[in-house]
Amino acid sequence: SVQQYPDRTSCSAREIQDCPFKWLRAVAQERIIASFFKAIIAKLDEQKREAETGLQTVTNALNAPIRDAAAALEVAADKMGYQDVVRDWHDAQASVFTDPREAITRASSLIETVCKHILDAKSTPLPLNQDIQQLSKKTLGLLNLASDTQTSRDLQQIAGSVAHGVGTLRTHVGTAHGRPPGSPQPNHIQARFVLTMAGAVSTFLMEVLDSMKTTVKNEI
Repeated sequence: SVQQYPDRTSCSAREIQDCPFKWLRAVAQERIIASFFKAIIAKLDEQKREAETGLQTVTNALNAPIRDAAAALEVAADKMGYQDVVRDWHDAQASVFTDPREAITRASSLIETVCKHILDAKSTPLPLNQDIQQLSKKTLGLLNLASDTQTSRDLQQIAGSVAHGVGTLRTHVGTAHGRPPGSPQPNHIQARFVLTMAGAVSTFLMEVLDSMKTTVKNEI
């Protein structure tokens, strides 16, 4: 039944046996039934479109690039078969709160390990000086970071600067070298920032190498 109000229409349901015969005869008309089914079909179509839109949203989200930095690094390393990189990453993460100095040292080692893997994949000998600066410089010089020269140079500068900064901080506050009395003690906030940057560079390098391998396969 339908009750009219000044500002809205309200509906209530009742058992069919409780409906007046005159009302049943009225709604049993062909045009009323057709209108009824037409409204149902229209509502079902609307719900179908909403479901398809929701499904497409989920599909797009699943196909989108991984936004979580930790997961992205592990996916890239697993794809390349660099299990030691994943272990180094986990060890570094575990040290962020318990030993920030060690976390910073491990962050530097993470980039160094990735660089050594890439140099090996490219059949390129390691530099005589195997510090992070020389390793990253030689590695970046082997990779096609972008399709145009200027963008490639810019990306090389960004990645190289991060690697250099991580290595420098490791020298100053990490555990790789002895430290004098009264040396600054990094906290977990700083350690996490350094590790995040090291992880981003490491992921970038591995993903670029993988894309280069894919390009070569497609050309073949």
